[in-house]
Amino acid sequence: MSEPTTPEPGSARRWPVALVLGVLLVAGAMALRGYLQRAETRRAHLAAVERQNLGAPAELERLDAGTTARLESCEEPCATRGACTLRDGRCVATSVESCRESQLCGDDGMCSLVDERCEPASDADCAASEACAARGECSFDPTWKDCAVLGPEDCAASRRCREESLGCEFREVERDAHGRAQVNRDCHGATDATCATSRECASDGRCAALTTDGKVSCAATRSAHCRDSEACAVFGACTERNGRCFPGSEDDCRAS
Repeated sequence: MSEPTTPEPGSARRWPVALVLGVLLVAGAMALRGYLQRAETRRAHLAAVERQNLGAPAELERLDAGTTARLESCEEPCATRGACTLRDGRCVATSVESCRESQLCGDDGMCSLVDERCEPASDADCAASEACAARGECSFDPTWKDCAVLGPEDCAASRRCREESLGCEFREVERDAHGRAQVNRDCHGATDATCATSRECASDGRCAALTTDGKVSCAATRSAHCRDSEACAVFGACTERNGRCFPGSEDDCRAS
């Protein structure tokens, strides 16, 4: 019979160490695989975002068993800018109807079909837009291919001028832009004439232009403005104070 072998000192402890190292290697490999999968998903997502910024259709991504499914749609570009048709990986406009139904038609006059895009192309496009009502950008500028303020009639047509007597004055300022002369046109301020014919004059006595902190607005500048207003007849606000009309005496109250 052979003599029993005596285990070498420390050999009983080497097996657990090897097992631990094996487990760590497997865990590291799995972690690396997960990292690479996440990196690939992020790369695909960024590529989709970049394509969308360049006019490509919106892409919705979801993970399913380690694969990425992409769903393409022109729904958002269609509603916003009239680009309702998918063509060569891009959403483009192909009909005047889609342009006229888009958000930017109402906002900025982008209602005409120009080279597969919705753009302003006439005074009519601009006149019906919020840009005209809010800022007086009621005329089509053929140089810049955009809605713009080109004259006093644009300012007079704006909602701010008609309803608030603000932005009724046409202003044209020439300035130097990187060595080139550039003309800026806009609507600003209020005048005694526009304030006197405004709704605010009849209702609140704000019948004259008043500049406060560099801003021009309609205000009551004398009590005569207040006495002719609805505020005096109804609420007794017949006395001017700090640009507004207030009840100033018992006579004011009795007049209401």
